[in-house]
Amino acid sequence: MRFLLLLSLSVLLRPTGLSGQAYTYYHTGNVQDVAPTPLGGTCMMGGATEHDGAMAWFLARANGGDVLVLRASGSDGYNDYMYSELGGINSVGTVVFHTAAAATDPDVLARIDKAEAIWFAGGDQWNYVDYWRGTEVAVRINAGIAERNIAI
Repeated sequence: MRFLLLLSLSVLLRPTGLSGQAYTYYHTGNVQDVAPTPLGGTCMMGGATEHDGAMAWFLARANGGDVLVLRASGSDGYNDYMYSELGGINSVGTVVFHTAAAATDPDVLARIDKAEAIWFAGGDQWNYVDYWRGTEVAVRINAGIAERNIAI
C-alpha cells in the first residue's frame, strides 16, 4: 500500500512535458525553405474569429513563402487553417513562447529571419511585450519588415 501511495504521488508531482521548455514548435507543409520576395503589408484583426478574405490576402503577401505564427499561449491552431484550408504558401510554422528565454533561442531567431510573413496570434497581448521587449526577437521582426518587406 505504501508503494502505491508513493507511486501515485510521484505521478501527480511529476513535472509536465513543458517543464523547462522555453517554447514549442509546430510545422505544417514543406520542410524545404523557399525564399520568394514577400509583398509586405499589414493585416490587423481581432475578436473571436478570422475573416477568410483578409487571411487569404495576408497569405498572398507571403508570395508563396513561409508563414511563421508567433504565440504566447495555445498550440498550432492556425497551421491547418492557413496551409490546408486557405493555401497558397510553402509552409506554416508556429512558435508558442512559454518563457522569455525563447526570445534568445537561435532556432526561434532563425525562423523569424526566414519567414516571408509573421502572424501574431491573439491572447494576452502583455505576454508578447513581456517576452519580447528589448530582445533580439523584436529587432529581427522589425528588420524583417524594414529590410525584407515581410507581411505582418
